[in-house]
Amino acid sequence: MRPASLLDLCMQKLSGDLVSYHPADLSNLPSHLAEELMKRVLRRQRRPPLLHELLILCQAFWRPASLSLHNHPVPLSSHSLFYLSHLPSIVRLDLSGNAWLDSLEFLPRLLRLECLNLRNCWRLPEQTLGNIAGLSRLRCLDLGNVYSLTDLSASAFIPGIASLRFLNLSGTGVSDSFLNTLTYGQRLRAWLGKDTVPKSSEGNPISPGSIECMHDQRISSLLEQWKPLELSYVRLQHTNVTEAALPSISAFEQLLLLDVRDTEISGRSLKSIQARDKLIALPNNGKILARSNTLIVATLQGRCGCSSMELNLLSRQNRDMEWNAPLEEEGIKLLLSAASRHTFSGSRMHA
Repeated sequence: MRPASLLDLCMQKLSGDLVSYHPADLSNLPSHLAEELMKRVLRRQRRPPLLHELLILCQAFWRPASLSLHNHPVPLSSHSLFYLSHLPSIVRLDLSGNAWLDSLEFLPRLLRLECLNLRNCWRLPEQTLGNIAGLSRLRCLDLGNVYSLTDLSASAFIPGIASLRFLNLSGTGVSDSFLNTLTYGQRLRAWLGKDTVPKSSEGNPISPGSIECMHDQRISSLLEQWKPLELSYVRLQHTNVTEAALPSISAFEQLLLLDVRDTEISGRSLKSIQARDKLIALPNNGKILARSNTLIVATLQGRCGCSSMELNLLSRQNRDMEWNAPLEEEGIKLLLSAASRHTFSGSRMHA
């Protein structure tokens, strides 16, 4: 039998006594040694990794920019999802297809999040959706088939996400009222004269036509409160929108995709938007418009807005962090599952 090498002995010792190390003691390991350590711990046959061991690996090595928990086979507790706060590097998070998801209280800790996919998380209660409001960098939001979303709840947080570019609200309860609120920032600026505030001879801002005077502070407050959303990707399939919402939809001046299938809006009424933004439509369906056939196909395949647009929202710095993404994702799923088991076990003991 071939004797174990010094490296094997060191890895065996390190993986066996991992709980005695601080994450900072391990973070400077060369990437190939860190990978070897993770494999030994994550794929250990005799006993599964402990929650504490997984947390040490997480804090020492894992810097994922993207994480997919799409259709996760085992329900995760709300408490376990708070462990995602140990992964502040996450930019794209896919939680789609998880009917067990009933809380988003963990979201405000993911300060770098740019893409959030919650499609088909149909059990999410209305009151937890407000946790999305604190994601100030969010560019892509998919709430397709989140049935609890209404005009009231959507208006409470979506208009305030000024960074938003890609939005899917298909299969929700939104209607013309929400779109009117969503585009108020654009319409306010148009009313004020396309980003310029008319002035009186005394230097005070006035409304177009000199109908009434307004104070600088009041206008500034309105403009700050109602920042225009520069949405370029809007999906409203199977919602309650009607042709009365067309002026609101037209306020988005650079649309690259618009989907109003299964609504009361007709394809003919979209002709002016189609011509203005140089969009194309399917030969048999004029109610989904896009800049290219590729974009339509990607949307029909079920991709979220930013991936359909083939725009890589992850910065180069974040991409460089993903030196071993598959192994990281395997470890993160084990961490969340272990935390969830720990939660359920503790609940039973307490009961």
